[in-house]
Amino acid sequence: MTYLVSTYSLEAAIEMPAALYGYGGSMSRGNRISALLLVIVLVVAACGGDSNSGADAPDETTTTIAETVDTIETAETTDTTEADGPTETTSSGDTGEASFEGTFSDGDVLTLITATDPGGGFDFQLRNLELFVKEQLAELTGADVDVIVENVPGAGQLVGYETMSRAEPNGLTLAFVGVDLAAGMQVIRDAQFDIQDWTYIAGLSATYKAFMAPTSLELPEQSIQGLIDRSQETPLLLGVAGAQTDFIVMQQLLADEGVDLNVDEVLFDGTSDMVAALLRGDIELVWTTMATLAQYEEENPDDLELIGTTACERQVAAEDVPTIVEEGIPNAEEVCSVADTGARAIVGPPGIPEAQRDALMAVFEAAINDPEHVESSLEAGHEVAYVHGDDLGSTVQSKLDVFTRYEDILRAAEPD
Repeated sequence: MTYLVSTYSLEAAIEMPAALYGYGGSMSRGNRISALLLVIVLVVAACGGDSNSGADAPDETTTTIAETVDTIETAETTDTTEADGPTETTSSGDTGEASFEGTFSDGDVLTLITATDPGGGFDFQLRNLELFVKEQLAELTGADVDVIVENVPGAGQLVGYETMSRAEPNGLTLAFVGVDLAAGMQVIRDAQFDIQDWTYIAGLSATYKAFMAPTSLELPEQSIQGLIDRSQETPLLLGVAGAQTDFIVMQQLLADEGVDLNVDEVLFDGTSDMVAALLRGDIELVWTTMATLAQYEEENPDDLELIGTTACERQVAAEDVPTIVEEGIPNAEEVCSVADTGARAIVGPPGIPEAQRDALMAVFEAAINDPEHVESSLEAGHEVAYVHGDDLGSTVQSKLDVFTRYEDILRAAEPD
């Protein structure tokens, strides 16, 4: 026998036992169910002898007792949920940042190698980035990783590059390298690495070079063309430090168009030594990173002068200095795009696992582009030019191509 009751009447009837038993106010879920059972017993007792009660079809306002219990239980659950607040739902789509938890561990030490002595552009740029890298490692991987900068100088940065290349490929040893320097080492110095096998994490900056001379140097005009014209009379005494592959390539690119820039090289240990010699009058010219030279010019405005830059466009470090392209010197576009531009990048040894590589790419992208890092870099004359690690391949290949093109000349110019 099926007993049918009105849902509305049953709900109202529940309140009667509540009043009788003194519950008052709203009833708990358990008490409401108990009251419901009491009402059901009363209904069954009242209808027990009516054999025709189950023959009539129920109308739309009635339901079975079992269904009514389910309805009330569902309502109770809904009321409780709404009172506690909405239930959070999750989406199968990933709308947040990628998580790199587990790629590194607390206590790991990330060593960042600069293949130079303390001081100078490479060293400053890496140390300026160090704190931001540590912060982003904690933010993106959840690990408390120590970050240290290690100077590994020697053989025009070759020692530092080879040290990084031989390191265990676990993502904990990286180096800050000049891609042009590394390409030259591979082509003409038979370096014990292949830069095409390195793990490229991020490009940090693109350096551009300029000529600086003492203000006392007499030139037909204060320009790169003036330097070229002056060098036809007597080769200019050029201070050099480290590998000069880019300068030799520039000379050859100009010579291909019948333009000769004649120099006699004087070797120095570093940029500061070259500039000191320039101030003493021991040499007549230097050609190196523009941002560094601009600082020396600012400190010695009566004695030193930037003559021109071999960059394709004017640079923030010295916006009033004209470019080789503006001067209209033959083959200037190739000089500025191939010989001048020096991409500086964060790289690791071959074979870093994909998980660690991807985590490091994300960490360095965030660190390099941090507004505080960008600002502090600009204040020191270093313009940030972030490049994703996967996009550095074309730069690497172009450097290898041009050095291979002039390999015989470059090898002949190498000191014994």
